[in-house]
Amino acid sequence: LLDEATAAAEAMAMCQTICKSKRKKMFISDLCNPQTIAVCQTRAEPMDIEVVVGNVETAKMDSSLMGVLLPYPATDGTIRDYNGIIKQANENKVTVVMISDLLALTMLKPPGEIGADIVVGNTQRFG
Repeated sequence: LLDEATAAAEAMAMCQTICKSKRKKMFISDLCNPQTIAVCQTRAEPMDIEVVVGNVETAKMDSSLMGVLLPYPATDGTIRDYNGIIKQANENKVTVVMISDLLALTMLKPPGEIGADIVVGNTQRFG
């Protein structure tokens, strides 16, 4: 997929499939691009998924969540250390989705190496 928002929504659908639809809640970091959050919210409604948008630093990655969506880097360009959140998610079998800027990954640690289960990104800049 070319655009980040659609790829993130597809990753959310993958989270639902992975947990076999037993969990219905997806946490989305408020540091994601607003259009990505909006597309996920729109796609979640007919899929009976509850989207929770909030501060990832204070969020609980508990067993009620099917997945968590984290930006890497964030929409404001900051690069966060998600090791604690990812560890907590993994302990509760919460699927970790990271949205990455593909060009930024030439300089950053790959998301798979820090525990991401699914990685999506925007490829429009590559044509």
